Amino acid sequence: MAAIGPVGPAEAFLPSLESLFESQRLQAAVTSATPQPLSIPFADVLRDAVVAVNHASHVSDAKRDAFIAGRSDDIHGTMIAGKEADIELKLVANVRTKLVDAFHELWRMGV
Repeated sequence: MAAIGPVGPAEAFLPSLESLFESQRLQAAVTSATPQPLSIPFADVLRDAVVAVNHASHVSDAKRDAFIAGRSDDIHGTMIAGKEADIELKLVANVRTKLVDAFHELWRMGV
C-alpha cells in the first residue's frame, strides 16, 4: 500500500505559519525584555487635564471672537472648538465629582 502525501496547498501554507509563530516568539521576547514605563502620579494627570480644558476654552473663545468680529468665516471650526471645550469641561467636572464621591465613601467607612 502506498502512503498518501500531504495536500499541495497546505505545504505552501505551513512555512508562512511557522514564520508567523517565530516572529511572535521574537516579539514576546523583545517585549518582556523592555523596561516597564514609569508610573505618572494621578495629580499630574488631573492637573494636565485641567490645563488642557483651560487651553481649549481659550481657543474656543478666540475663534468665537474672531468670528463675531468678522475676521473669520469658519463657522464649523468655531462650533467644533466650542463643543470640544464643552466636552472636555464636562469630562473634568465628572471626574472631579467621582473623586469627591469616592472621598465621601471612604470617609463614611468604619475602620
